[in-house]
Amino acid sequence: MSSSPRWLKRGLHRDVELRPGADGAWVVVKHYRSRGALRRLGDRRRAAREEALLAGLHAAGVRVPRPLALERDREGWRLAMEPVEGARTLAELLEAGSPLPAGLARDLGSAVGRAHAVGLRHGDLHAGNLLVDVRGEGWLVDLAAARHTDPLEERRLREDLVALLADAIERAPRAELARFVAAWLAEQPAARRRRWREPAERRALAAEARRHRRRSLRRHADRWTRASGLCAAHAVGDARLLVARDAPPHLADASELATLLAGEEPASALEARGLVLDAERGAAARWTRVGIARQHALPALAPLALRTDPDAEAALYHGPPGLRPAVPDGSDAARALDRALALRGYAPAERGLWRAPDGGLRLGPGCALEEVPRG
Repeated sequence: MSSSPRWLKRGLHRDVELRPGADGAWVVVKHYRSRGALRRLGDRRRAAREEALLAGLHAAGVRVPRPLALERDREGWRLAMEPVEGARTLAELLEAGSPLPAGLARDLGSAVGRAHAVGLRHGDLHAGNLLVDVRGEGWLVDLAAARHTDPLEERRLREDLVALLADAIERAPRAELARFVAAWLAEQPAARRRRWREPAERRALAAEARRHRRRSLRRHADRWTRASGLCAAHAVGDARLLVARDAPPHLADASELATLLAGEEPASALEARGLVLDAERGAAARWTRVGIARQHALPALAPLALRTDPDAEAALYHGPPGLRPAVPDGSDAARALDRALALRGYAPAERGLWRAPDGGLRLGPGCALEEVPRG
C-alpha cells in the first residue's frame, strides 16, 4: 500500500480519507467541514455524536469502526477511526456485476439486524455505507445521521430497511436479498420475526423499496446539476463544468472535456471513441434523466460532463467505442430493456437509444422515464 493519504469519499459537508497516523499505522479520518456558518456551528455536535455511537456499538459487538480520537483542525472537526482491512463497499461489489462472496448477504443481514436490535436507526442506510472486509465480513459505516433509541420505533426501523433494499434491489440477485432479509430477521425480537415472516409482508416490503427508489432519485435529481457527491464543479476559462465523480481517469481532464463540450469534434469521431455529445437546448434536463437511469442500474450511457453556462449548455456521455443511434426493433436487447424498465415501474423506452458494437442497447439523451400508473 502506498504511504500517501488518499480520499475515500468526498462530499459537500464531510470528507473521508485514509492516511498514516502519528505512529505510522493507517487510520481513517472523517472531516466535518460544513459549508455555511450556521451549519458549521453544529459540526462539533455531529462529530461527537458519531464518535459516541461508534463507541457504544463497538462495545455492544456490532461491527463498526472503532473510534480513536476527535479533534479540531483549522477547517472544522475530524474523527479518526480504525480502518476496515481490505474494505470495499457493497455498492462497489454490486456495480461490478460479479457474484457476491459466499455468505456475504447473510453476514450483512446479521450486522444490520444486530444494529437495529440494539436500537440504532442508521438514517442513511445504503450500499455505499456497508463495507466488506478482507475476510468477507460486513461492517456499518457513516453514522452521521444515526440515532439511538431503546426500543427502536418500528416506523424508523422500516424506513432504514426499505432505504437499504431500495438501493440494492435493482442490482443484487433476488436470492441474495432473501438471504439478507432472513439473516436480518434472525437478529430481531420474536414478535417482529413472526410478523415480518409473512409472505404478504415480504411482498409489501419489496414493493415499497421499489417505490422508495423512484421517489428518492426524483427527489435528489438536482445532484446531477450542482456540485454534489455525484458531480464535481470545474471552471475552464469562461466555461463552467460539472464532471461526474465516477468519470474514468483517462476521460476526467476538465480542459479536454471543455473542448469536447464546445463541439469541436465531429459526432462520428466522438461515437467511434464511445462518446456522445448533446448540445441542444434542454441538455441539462436530459443529462439528469440519463443519470437517473444509471442510478436505476439500467443499461444507459454514463454521464461524463455537463457545461452549465446558460448560453452554451451541453452534455457529454460515454459508453463502448463504436456507438450508433438506435430505435426499438423488437430484438432480444430491446425486449430485455423493456423488461428492466417495467421492473422498475417505468414504461418501455421509445426514444434516446444507442446501440453498442455487441448489439446491446443503452439509454441516452432523450430517454423517457415515465412511470406506469398504478392500477
